[in-house]
Amino acid sequence: MAKTARRKKKVSVKEMKYRHDPMIRFYEKTQDWLQERGRPFVIAVGIIAGVVLLYVAGSYYFDYRKSKAEAAFAAAVEKFNAPVQDPSQPATTQTTGKTYSDEQTKWRESAEAFERLADDYSGYYGSIGRYYAGASYLHFDRDKG
Repeated sequence: MAKTARRKKKVSVKEMKYRHDPMIRFYEKTQDWLQERGRPFVIAVGIIAGVVLLYVAGSYYFDYRKSKAEAAFAAAVEKFNAPVQDPSQPATTQTTGKTYSDEQTKWRESAEAFERLADDYSGYYGSIGRYYAGASYLHFDRDKG
């Protein structure tokens, strides 16, 4: 059998120049560590980024729903608190909000608005909507109220 002599790898000038530099050694050790154990590190960073993204998306969604519920509640309360103006008597003061010509229409529209609020939004605004809808129904349909 013939012996094959192993040749040493030639060292480049760049490797000779920076061989003893501590920053280069630190970089090489870090690079080796990341190549060996980098996958779990990247997975952990990905999971953390995913959780943060889910939190931001959920927060945005729930804030959006809350603002829509607040707007619907404000519109329904405006109908609930609107005055009834008798058409036969002239108005002494100018009203800026919504007014009704009769009680029946006011309470019916108010009850419908609060029922829509209770159906569309659960939780706090849903229970408040059911309460005000019941109070509105008491004015024109006692059985339903």
